[in-house]
Amino acid sequence: MRRRKRGGSRRGSGAPAGNRNGAKSLPWLESYDLASSDGVRGFLVQIVRRTWTGELGSRQAGALNGTMRLILEHDLLPELEKRIKSLEGMKTN
Repeated sequence: MRRRKRGGSRRGSGAPAGNRNGAKSLPWLESYDLASSDGVRGFLVQIVRRTWTGELGSRQAGALNGTMRLILEHDLLPELEKRIKSLEGMKTN
């Protein structure tokens, strides 16, 4: 196994020189509402749009995608499940 010098980098790792992908970002707007399912959906649309057009870097898009998944799974989905159960209960009565 070859040892690397301290502070050195492996060949082929990281972005090519001049790559500006890491400098791209999505500015936060006060209109973003991540507390509601419609707000999360709108924010996801912005992530897709900005990634597709090249305004947002792939790493940023990936990080935002993972964060949005966590918000959906741990916050919004349980709330929606409660609402569905409540509606189903009303339907059977």
